[in-house]
Amino acid sequence: MSEISNKDQYLETSKAFGSLFIVCTEGASDTRCVCEVANVNNGLSQFSLVPLDEEALPFEKGQSISVLNETGNISFRSLVLLVHGRKMVTAEVPMKISLVNLRQDPRKVIEEKELCPNPTISSLGPDGLKVLTTFDVAVSDVSQTGIGLEINVRRLDSLFRDDIVELKISSTIPSLAKVKGRVVHKSIQNVESPEKRKYRIGVQFLEKIKL
Repeated sequence: MSEISNKDQYLETSKAFGSLFIVCTEGASDTRCVCEVANVNNGLSQFSLVPLDEEALPFEKGQSISVLNETGNISFRSLVLLVHGRKMVTAEVPMKISLVNLRQDPRKVIEEKELCPNPTISSLGPDGLKVLTTFDVAVSDVSQTGIGLEINVRRLDSLFRDDIVELKISSTIPSLAKVKGRVVHKSIQNVESPEKRKYRIGVQFLEKIKL
């Protein structure tokens, strides 16, 4: 387990991306609700959460809450500072945000000579029935259970979590010539301009591969 160093930036990115979080009163899972970040106040080290649906938030001022991202690999604890009509709460930016590596197998970097001329990822949607979109990718690392990719596009309205994808990555590694997986992570790495954004995609293979 490691930590995310820039907590404010992580929360800002989560807000921009519309990331979902499971929030509950610490030690009481029956208060669980799905929320998203509404705003981040860096000066006061505060952030606000709103519910995904119309359900009223069950939290009280002064309560400690546990927050877990939708992927299940990022978590933190915070303190509720204000309750805004049961539709929004303001909480402290946490001192620590924990990050768990979802791929326990050793990762390796694929040399450029091993890659296809144009490595691609194709979205087959949640049902995995037909190709919906295809993107050129840069490969960050790979393990027997998953792969990390980067995509440079203006906007990525595809490759949602749990979508089935087909990857064509390597011309020399048979298991990566054509392999299927499931999207488990999607985030914006940086935004250089409205025309150029770098997205990070994490894919878990449907079956463990040989490297």
